[in-house]
Amino acid sequence: MRAKHNVLLVTNDHVSTLTGMADNTITVSALDRTKVKINGQEGVGRDLSLHAVATGKEYVHETSKDDLWFFFDVEVASNPALAGVAGFTTFVMILFIISYWNSAGSSTALVLVALQILCFFCINPYLIALSDWRNFMTEEAEALMHSSVGMNKALKSVLTLIVLLTISIFAFLMLKSVLPDRSIQDMGDWELWVAMLFDSASLTLPFICFGLYTSLPLQVVQILASFPFLFMIFFSTTFSPGAGLEGVKGLRFLFARFYLWCVIPGVMEGMEDCPKDNLTLYTVLSGCLGLFLFLGLQGVLYVVEMNKANAAAADFKALQGSDEFKQLQVEMKYVHTDGTPRGFGQTGVDYKDGYEATATEDSTITVSGGAEPPANEL
Repeated sequence: MRAKHNVLLVTNDHVSTLTGMADNTITVSALDRTKVKINGQEGVGRDLSLHAVATGKEYVHETSKDDLWFFFDVEVASNPALAGVAGFTTFVMILFIISYWNSAGSSTALVLVALQILCFFCINPYLIALSDWRNFMTEEAEALMHSSVGMNKALKSVLTLIVLLTISIFAFLMLKSVLPDRSIQDMGDWELWVAMLFDSASLTLPFICFGLYTSLPLQVVQILASFPFLFMIFFSTTFSPGAGLEGVKGLRFLFARFYLWCVIPGVMEGMEDCPKDNLTLYTVLSGCLGLFLFLGLQGVLYVVEMNKANAAAADFKALQGSDEFKQLQVEMKYVHTDGTPRGFGQTGVDYKDGYEATATEDSTITVSGGAEPPANEL
């Protein structure tokens, strides 16, 4: 147990036995948490004691294919949330077909706006649930140590993007079914689908970023992730082409909705400064702008955390050189009196001088060679 860093659950009737087996006994006062008692030695600093016992290796979960199958089974195969999104999307698209069937080509812009709003409502329940999923997944993974938090977040991000992609394809097919073929061809067919996809992505990616990769509560996530939608309404000029103050109008180039409007005949003529070339490229880049900004912010925060970690490591190195730290590690039998480390792979009997397990104790007797102890020795 000492070598593998296993977690041991203890009931009250085993406390005295385990205290006798323990290499060290640390007592924390309920009145003064800044000081602890170690093996009868009073007044030891709490931080000093924590550093003194932190001699093992941190647990790092090794990702395996079992983790992938576990995620697939829980989050895909048996996840009612996906079934709910699929059912709601199907219901919404059926209503869309019924309501917009045989639309005129002159109504293309209005039909497209309605469809993009419906796509957002289809995936929105799944996006809102991301922050709650992040919380309980992190707690479960850290408590049970059966999966990697980082890998689960990455897989959830990919799954969310697949849901977005599926809804976008479905919506494009519905758009083709209600509009004249000529209208779709005039807008570039697949280029129109790319514009629709990244227009939706510009409103979806912030939910993934803030919902999965921060520790913010749900309400704050919803507020921050909704800003791109609000800014699109205010600054993209798609609701009132040409309107706005001169300095503000320049912000329209940051929104995928602006470039989406630039592919719609009858609307593009009223939009200011629509690009004549590389329209799809600008649509993709503007659709991922929120992601780029979030990654930049995360990079800055990472540098700040690295500086803090380096400062903490320097403080710990200075602490290791103090006489009090060395004496405490000798007292706790982590090192010999000459400063050489003790073998953590030894059994508790060899490791702790003077301790001998007896048959009356409620303990496990370690048998050399890795053999299992007889049942009556437990």
